[in-house]
Amino acid sequence: MFSSSISLFTAFFALSLAILWQVRLKDALFTSFGLWRSMQPLEEFPYECKRLYDPLFEGCEDLWLDEDARTLYAACSGTEGRVGWNPTMGAWNISAAGGSFISALRIDELDSGGDYPVSKLRLIDYQGQLDLTGFDVERREDGKLRFWLANHRPAVDGTRRFLDARSEGQNSTVEVFELQKGELKMKHVKTVLHPAVHSPNKIAWTGEDAFVASNDRSHKAGLWRDLEFLWGGGSIAVCSSSDCRTGAASGFMMPNGLIRGHDGLIYVPSSARDDLKVLKLEPSSFKLTERARIALGMPVDNLNVDANGNVWATGIPKALKFVKALKDPSIPSPTTIFRIRKKKTTETDEFEVQKVVEDGDGRVVSGASVTVHDTKTGRLFIGGTALF
Repeated sequence: MFSSSISLFTAFFALSLAILWQVRLKDALFTSFGLWRSMQPLEEFPYECKRLYDPLFEGCEDLWLDEDARTLYAACSGTEGRVGWNPTMGAWNISAAGGSFISALRIDELDSGGDYPVSKLRLIDYQGQLDLTGFDVERREDGKLRFWLANHRPAVDGTRRFLDARSEGQNSTVEVFELQKGELKMKHVKTVLHPAVHSPNKIAWTGEDAFVASNDRSHKAGLWRDLEFLWGGGSIAVCSSSDCRTGAASGFMMPNGLIRGHDGLIYVPSSARDDLKVLKLEPSSFKLTERARIALGMPVDNLNVDANGNVWATGIPKALKFVKALKDPSIPSPTTIFRIRKKKTTETDEFEVQKVVEDGDGRVVSGASVTVHDTKTGRLFIGGTALF
């Protein structure tokens, strides 16, 4: 009887393992982790890349280019800050929090040392701290730029004492600032705090004081959060000027740096699967419906859209090396960059994908999280552990 029970348990365990392998472990190893992935060296692509050395461009998760003003904006935390406090990656050192800032680089100028002039934007009428991931920028009719920032401060109790971040997670908000063009100071407009926006990775402005946000986790802390790369998790929040709701809550594998395309569709990458979801927003119902999927063959960190409407995706070809590089930027982490063009068709959403850059060794372009394309010059600006 005992032997039969052991045999039954062994058979059940083997069957469960086989199902798990087919459903998720195989994808995790070969897609997410990039096991045995074949890669190309940087020399095979028509780009000459160099690193821009400046403390104001270290640990920059996201970038946005104002092509008219010829200024590149970056959400940065510095190397120590990003390594120590990074809730997205499970880094919970509260003493490293509060070090994020927005940098501005003038891309068509050089200073006396041959470097691009870079400045740190000052904050006006804001008493909190910044711990940033992704952001979006709204061009307003009065000429001002409105920044929508995903912010992740340490959680506190009613007496302002820090809670245990490993068990409670972070206090995530969307902070909104306005910048007058030509100035180096941002004025705080408002804070958005809502349960539907509980783990925002990036914001995409959608018009009329509204936005969508990619929650990269379903759980803010704990074991289930750590296992979401296997089981799936995350959601997309839809917010109007007065309310926020969950617009899509199933079928995600850690959704990452989403964008709103020139076609009005929402493009959502994933940190744990190899395609993008293309969603249509119905603002009146706060709902998102899937229109298409774009296969890239690897996970993607952030997306960016250029002035021509092309989407630029920064891939994560070797996830384990990428995670190691976030903890120690001296470790090389390969980078792959794709350009996604929408085909001219009125019947279906079809896309053309081209690999534009790949540094298979990570010797030059390492630990990248976002790519911006300047359509006027053809240059690419790549952010991550450093700026390239």
